[in-house]
Amino acid sequence: MSLRVRLALWVGGVSLATQLMVLLVSLYAVRAVAIESAQAEMLRLVQLGPQAFSREAPGMHGAEAFLLSGSGEILDSPGPRHLPILRTALARGLVAAGMEGIAVLPGDEPVWFALHPLGPEGQTVGLMESEAHIMQRLDVVREEILVAGVVGSLGLLALVWVIAGGVTRPLLELAEAARQVARGQLDTSVPDVPQRDEVHTLAAAFTRMQKDLKDYLRELQTTIAAKERMEGEFAIGSGIQRTFLPAIPVEKELSLLGGRVALAASFRPARQMSGDLYDIFPLSKDRLALVIGDVAGKGLPAALLMVVTRTLVRAAARDNSSPAASLSRVNRLLCDENRAELFVTLQLLYLDLEHGRLTWANAGHPPPVLVSTEGLRPPLTLPVGIVLGVDPEGVYSDEEVPLAAGETLVLFSDGLSEARNPENQFFGEERIAQASHRLAGRSVEGVITGILGDLKSFADGRTPEDDLTLVALRRVR
Repeated sequence: MSLRVRLALWVGGVSLATQLMVLLVSLYAVRAVAIESAQAEMLRLVQLGPQAFSREAPGMHGAEAFLLSGSGEILDSPGPRHLPILRTALARGLVAAGMEGIAVLPGDEPVWFALHPLGPEGQTVGLMESEAHIMQRLDVVREEILVAGVVGSLGLLALVWVIAGGVTRPLLELAEAARQVARGQLDTSVPDVPQRDEVHTLAAAFTRMQKDLKDYLRELQTTIAAKERMEGEFAIGSGIQRTFLPAIPVEKELSLLGGRVALAASFRPARQMSGDLYDIFPLSKDRLALVIGDVAGKGLPAALLMVVTRTLVRAAARDNSSPAASLSRVNRLLCDENRAELFVTLQLLYLDLEHGRLTWANAGHPPPVLVSTEGLRPPLTLPVGIVLGVDPEGVYSDEEVPLAAGETLVLFSDGLSEARNPENQFFGEERIAQASHRLAGRSVEGVITGILGDLKSFADGRTPEDDLTLVALRRVR
């Protein structure tokens, strides 16, 4: 049902109900006034005296006159039809000589009597008329009132319909404009509402909203285009960054140095670009360098510093005989150019297969886990070393441990140890060590997938907050 119809029905219904109430009150009042007027007219006529008996004299149409003697006898009777009624009234004492005023003979058809004494002889003149005849005139008045009420109601409905149309037409036009705008037709014209009322205010607000929506969509399109361009550039940057990482299949075993070393790794950036780094490269036919590190922060700045650090580490490792000397050189270079004031945690390890010796230096990175063929070995002693890029005079030291055939070295970034579950608990280095001990009999690929499986169960669906790198290296022979 349209707004105009609802408004017309509501206003018209209230108006009709009010008019009907007034009409009922009017009809009741008309009846009372009609009865009072009829009685007054009858009394006026009987007070005319003998003139009331003149058939030519003006009187009430349908009324019959009569005259009573002082003793109550009928001296001048009404017509034959009314005479029995008069005698009945005399017999009941409702009408008597010397009475004055109005009397009513009850019955199926009540009859009214108007009486007035006349002269010193005690005569009484009277008029009689049936109530039904009097009410006939009242019915005519009622019909006139009803006709006037119906005509007035129809006129009122027509007026309400016109007024409702004037009120609802702008609202309906605004509603249609809103539907067009919702379909994407933002240039839809808004109806002009000249009068200064609530509808005018609504139309003005709709016009402002339409303009604001156009401006917002233009800004949104510009923002989306810029975001898509940035995401494309980040995707390219992410691809370039991965070229600086070792070409190792994700979580798959890789043989190095003629099958004497097995390696597997997992690299999971929290964003498109990562601050984690790991690298492995030969120093000679019997020596291998292994690097794992983490740049403070995430995103593009961390990724750029990660690439620079990886390049510097490779160059320094080939020119220095010890990991500590290589870290000292990298640290000085980073401090000279670190305008962004970022820092890097990093471990550099040299594996000498000829002597079965592992030499490593640390720059604030979590220590690796060393697992023997029989299980977990005691924790490695953490060498002294400050994070890279903070203090150009930072001091680093080497730590040397034997690495026998079959033993496995597990290295990780803090994205693994600091991963949290829904209860906000850390995965922790202890769980990494326990998992490495439990998985000692598996391949390096099995060690990687097993630890990541434990992490998935621990996190219970919580999204990783940091880059995650995990490397497992085993000396085969």
